[in-house]
Amino acid sequence: MGHVKMMAAVQPFISGAISKCVVGETLVSTGDGLVRIGSLYHGEKPDSFRDEVIEVASLDGVRKTDAFYYGGVRPVREVVLRSGHKVIGTPNHRLLVAGKDGLVWRRLDEIEEGESVALRYGAELWSLLPARLDEFEAGEVADAWQVPTEMSAELAFLLGAFAASGRISESTATVTISHPAQAVLDRLSGAWRSLFGLEARIVASEGRSPQVAVTSETAVAFLGFVVGKEKATFRRIPAAVLASPRDMVLAYLQGLLANATVARTAGAATVSIGLGSATLLDDLQSVLTNLGVVHRRLDSEVAVSGDSARDLFDLVPPVDPQVVVQAADVFAGRDLPGSAGDFVPNLSPRELYLLVPTEQREEFAFLRDAKFRHVTRATLDAVAALPGVSLPDWVATVVADSLHFSPVERVAAAGEREVFDLSVPVTHAFVGNGIVNHNTINMPEEATVEDVEDLHVEAWRMGLKAIAIYRDNCKVGQPLSVQKSASAQVETKIERIVETIVLQEPVRQKLPRRRNSKTFSFRVADCHGYVIVGEFEDGRPGEIFLKVAKQGSTLAGIMDAFAISVSHGLQYGVPLKAFVEMFTNMRFEPAGITDDPEIRLASSLVDYIFRRLAVEYLTYEERVDMGILTIGERSQPTLPGVEEATTSRDSSVDLDPAGDELRLDLTDHSRPSTEGPSSATPPPTPTAQPPAPAGPRAAAVPEGSRRIDAPYCYGCGMEMQRAGSCYVCSSCGATSGCS
Repeated sequence: MGHVKMMAAVQPFISGAISKCVVGETLVSTGDGLVRIGSLYHGEKPDSFRDEVIEVASLDGVRKTDAFYYGGVRPVREVVLRSGHKVIGTPNHRLLVAGKDGLVWRRLDEIEEGESVALRYGAELWSLLPARLDEFEAGEVADAWQVPTEMSAELAFLLGAFAASGRISESTATVTISHPAQAVLDRLSGAWRSLFGLEARIVASEGRSPQVAVTSETAVAFLGFVVGKEKATFRRIPAAVLASPRDMVLAYLQGLLANATVARTAGAATVSIGLGSATLLDDLQSVLTNLGVVHRRLDSEVAVSGDSARDLFDLVPPVDPQVVVQAADVFAGRDLPGSAGDFVPNLSPRELYLLVPTEQREEFAFLRDAKFRHVTRATLDAVAALPGVSLPDWVATVVADSLHFSPVERVAAAGEREVFDLSVPVTHAFVGNGIVNHNTINMPEEATVEDVEDLHVEAWRMGLKAIAIYRDNCKVGQPLSVQKSASAQVETKIERIVETIVLQEPVRQKLPRRRNSKTFSFRVADCHGYVIVGEFEDGRPGEIFLKVAKQGSTLAGIMDAFAISVSHGLQYGVPLKAFVEMFTNMRFEPAGITDDPEIRLASSLVDYIFRRLAVEYLTYEERVDMGILTIGERSQPTLPGVEEATTSRDSSVDLDPAGDELRLDLTDHSRPSTEGPSSATPPPTPTAQPPAPAGPRAAAVPEGSRRIDAPYCYGCGMEMQRAGSCYVCSSCGATSGCS
């Protein structure tokens, strides 16, 4: 009966009717860039789930979702932080806050003004491919020579400048963008010319900033398609920019920040970005947060101070030369400590000082000064970087996950809105506008069925969408338990066997949070894609990401799953050579000629990827054993196995120069004699000459390994044969590129 009651308590939870959700304009960092969660809605009914597999930024890295949830119209609450970040969600949605005893979760209807909410900076998750603009149709009147078909850095800059100081006159079909600097005006004119084939004109009038103007119905329609037709006070960063690679997002910021000012404010170098649209400022904050640029909101502008201001101008250099000179002068000064207002709550300077090793405390003696009441985030990072420092668990989490804090400035009901959610099965957490959600429960072995029942009922009352319960010793494989059961009588011999099994389990070596990586762009036949390889500190590959199609397609999903399995294998100690031996020479479409000058043919995507990885990370000797050589390594002056330049061409060879009886005559009697017909004297015995050394690659390649790398014919599928530095098919006569 207890189990029946427990399941009855779970039924309302399974329906999803009490899901914690956020509103549609919430920006989520995904593998396709910053995506508004509402854009994932495809007409589902309220209170329903749909399969959705995308990469999202989670609290501890990148994770995969498995479902999208549409909650319909629900009452919502709005929480606004002092930094300007905004969260709008259902009352039972939770935020991570800094409590007296560490990090805790608070519901939106429980959060009070003054509580410090955690924000995650520096997720750095961007799209690999530029957004396509093929759906735009110019209509009957096409007065531009050309129209961009995909996002580019120059188009992103133009859109950013338009968002900052542009306007459209519908009556005259004229687009104008104003700026006082001639360098900015020249770049905008060049953008109109290169992107649309339009010649812009510069309009200067007394008392007003000069303007770049173009008159074109096509340009007006295109801007309406990309930017939207909302009024200037409701502009947002276009979805096509947010769903493009990082360099294009930075180009948009370069245009958006063309009117930014730099000065010393409150003792620190400060970059101020003033915009006339509050929603545009919201999106700008999300982009800066994803980039890891700490900032704050002041009325109708975003302010970036201290080292973050310097980092911003390193990422987005000003176009105006006058601003560059001004910034160099401002950045040369020294900033006052804490001027950026980035503090760690509930951690006193004295507590942090006591964590510093004794021999290094002199450097942090300022923490003992009574006038310092708060610990800055920069000071915490400096202490955490010291060798031998042991931080409390919650502080270590703050450092590892790049969490920053901002107090709640306002919290209130915000009416009723459509709400949405994403499900992440691994961590039950995703980051969107700083929102993180996670639910897991561990119970002791003494827990009864009634305890579990009460737990589910309480979870239902609290509005939890999902809970994962572990009861100690209730299953074969479970989280580690350090407690011993008093009733368990196990022999010593059995205990030793169990310990041995545990020691033999594979150990996963995770990559550091900051690691080097290599990105390869490739094309096999008509399939274009990217490979990103994350590396351990010693340069070994530890993970791979494959991008070969739009997110959500079948091919993209399969390649994502394949990349995850290979990444886990590399981290559990499987050598890269084992993967290369297994996956090279696999044949399936797409296959054929590549754009890689070192690997011209591939029998499949997998074949090319692991040949590329072998060339990058395996030694020449290892690749020779597997027959994987680049075009340059494969090229020889003669046919493989024929050492023509090092073979003696004498007409006879004496096998036993010391003896006169045993002699083998290898004279080539088919050749005409060069001594004349009357010569009866036998030719002199040649002196044995050691063979000249062969080339380094020819000597290193063992015979029999040269055909291993032979590709399959892309015409009939038969294995091709070597013909000089190319290959020929013995079945249909096709070649790999040589005639």
